[in-house]
Amino acid sequence: MISMKICVGSLQYSPVFKSLCLAFGRQCEKRGHSVVYLFSSEYDWMLPEDVKKRTTFIEGSEGILGTLLKGISIRERKILRIFLSKEKLDIVYMMNIQPLLNIYLAKKIKKRGRKFIQQIHEPYVEDKSAYGGIQRYWLHIFELLQDRLLKLIDIVVLSSNEALTLFKKRYKNFEGKIALIPLLYQDSVSSLSTLKERHWITFIGPPSKAKGAEIFLDIVNQSEEKDLKLEFQLVSRQPIRDDRYYGHDNLKIYFKHMISDEEFGALMRESIMVLAPYTSVRQSATVATANMYGTPVVATDIRGLREAIQHGITGFLVKDNLGILEWMKGIEYVSNNQITLSTASREHFKKIFSEENWPVHFGELDEQL
Repeated sequence: MISMKICVGSLQYSPVFKSLCLAFGRQCEKRGHSVVYLFSSEYDWMLPEDVKKRTTFIEGSEGILGTLLKGISIRERKILRIFLSKEKLDIVYMMNIQPLLNIYLAKKIKKRGRKFIQQIHEPYVEDKSAYGGIQRYWLHIFELLQDRLLKLIDIVVLSSNEALTLFKKRYKNFEGKIALIPLLYQDSVSSLSTLKERHWITFIGPPSKAKGAEIFLDIVNQSEEKDLKLEFQLVSRQPIRDDRYYGHDNLKIYFKHMISDEEFGALMRESIMVLAPYTSVRQSATVATANMYGTPVVATDIRGLREAIQHGITGFLVKDNLGILEWMKGIEYVSNNQITLSTASREHFKKIFSEENWPVHFGELDEQL
């Protein structure tokens, strides 16, 4: 194998991508490649010092407007030009999309005759009404920009059959290559929690329509009214401003802008299960991260989650629109079979989502390259 210089990065902040980027980078290095990183500055606090030394940062942003302004920033584009001039890259692998900057970066890479690989997590949202407010309109713009980006890249990496189906439906004219590879994470677990250590039923926020926050709140309310002795927690890196989530004896809000991997791992270790009543998803980092810590997931039975959860084995799938009673049935099932499901969830993570599976998929990528 010829040694190459590879850039791995994420210019749009979402904490889970730190794990995905570093897992990919570490595996590249194991195969003799040289790796540098390109991150938004919001990732700085999460990165180990040895990675920071090989990282070029661009300024962070907040919200849709911040994303657009950063994408047209002369300063950020200058940083990217200098980075590309200095590093002499063979391959750029971007784990998610900052729409305007990724387009700019892809153009520069294409002019140099090098390869650009893009991981796409949300290829196409058919029912945008699942997202509230301005988000549904932003999705239309994002998909148009994503279409423009696809004209510039060599390889698309998708992480579920659902994502592949939607990608082919929306981007029928894509001329590059496609690789189907699960999301693969750094494995931070050495042993599973005991039954006594687990007591929370956890919802990973922030609350939104697409994440099924209303269903979660209904479950909390019914459990409180019927005095079911269930303990819930809502974990969020964004503040919870909706008053309906406060004042419940059975619900704890865990809000912190910067939740480290160690803190998040502790929250998962203390959780009996994670609730994911999503209305729309292609693949789920929530499921993979929970399973890493042996935490089963009770989720909506939709295509993106059906691929990641084995019903009755690593979690429980609730048919859409069956109501709260079915969710309570799922919670009861996982609670009564906690040890069995926890062990199976951990094994499922190791088999599907763990970084140790990269050799299989590297072979596939090598063929594409």
